[in-house]
Amino acid sequence: MIPSFSMRRSSRCRDGRETFISIAHLEIEPGMGMERFPLWRICMRSQKAAFWAIPLYKEYCETHPDQKIVLMGDSAGGGLVAALAEQFKEDGIRMPDELILLSPWVDMSMENEQIKEYEPRDPFLPMSQLVMCANYWKGDLDLHDRRLSPIYGDVKGIRNVTAFVGTCELFYPDVTKFFGMLDEDPSNELIVGEEMNHVYPLLPIKEAEPAVEKIIQKVKR
Repeated sequence: MIPSFSMRRSSRCRDGRETFISIAHLEIEPGMGMERFPLWRICMRSQKAAFWAIPLYKEYCETHPDQKIVLMGDSAGGGLVAALAEQFKEDGIRMPDELILLSPWVDMSMENEQIKEYEPRDPFLPMSQLVMCANYWKGDLDLHDRRLSPIYGDVKGIRNVTAFVGTCELFYPDVTKFFGMLDEDPSNELIVGEEMNHVYPLLPIKEAEPAVEKIIQKVKR
């Protein structure tokens, strides 16, 4: 898969660094294109600030009513996708056709006692650094705010969710708990990678191949 990007707008952060809103087109296979979607980098200082993308998303939905829309994110990006979906639901904005969450960070409070059982198994995610990052990223929000931790939001009625998680990662207890809060709908699917690490579908390993195929199926369905 080789994505090609075309620049549409640029702006500058308060500290002078340049950030971008891009429109991208991703070719999954010859002749099969994925929707355009906004990207951002560098400038976001908090999850709350990242919600500036909602008007852009709404504008895109209104100007492309027949386009299929897929939102996908990994780790903190997966948590952001889930939080945005909850906000879309509350605001009555068109929901994405597919939500694909790769090891999403759905509870930045990290208060689930079961996490301690998985900490020795996780070679990627140090608990102390996650707590530090969460406190930096939260800005002026409480860590239990659903915009930071979608596990505390209302997920009823949210459909077409495909979540991936490994059994050797700190997020396993929270991801499985979050998925259990979703409606028992055939469009929602939790895929557990036995003995797999954080965001394993993105790793260049044989075990990731079925996950990649599943993602392609979800995008194409």
